[in-house]
Amino acid sequence: MASSPTSSSQSSHASPFSSSWKFTDLPVMALRDKIVEKVQENRVTLIVGETGCGKSSQVPQFLLEENMEPILCTQPRRFAVVAVARMVAKARNCEVGGEVGYHIGHSRVYSPSIVDNTTLIELAILL
Repeated sequence: MASSPTSSSQSSHASPFSSSWKFTDLPVMALRDKIVEKVQENRVTLIVGETGCGKSSQVPQFLLEENMEPILCTQPRRFAVVAVARMVAKARNCEVGGEVGYHIGHSRVYSPSIVDNTTLIELAILL
């Protein structure tokens, strides 16, 4: 399943760096229930959308809110792995390495003993 949370009016949203910006401004928010439903129905779900639509920062939170664990998200670059893990942890009011962690090569920032209850952001190249 590939959902495409995009919006042609995305340019009308405030910048994520402005004080008026809210996560509710992200296009993926309108698809929350559909995304959760598709993930519940399928073993693997691929979310496709424009850069900045909220798929990396919000979808893990949707699933955590529904107690759907573990969650594995992939990112194409090291910087994105760390940035997304920090963003999701901050939004969840937790530290990176607990409820939200990441794994890049041999570098693991999560507790292996709680991996079943952890959202992992990983560097991955899918072929």
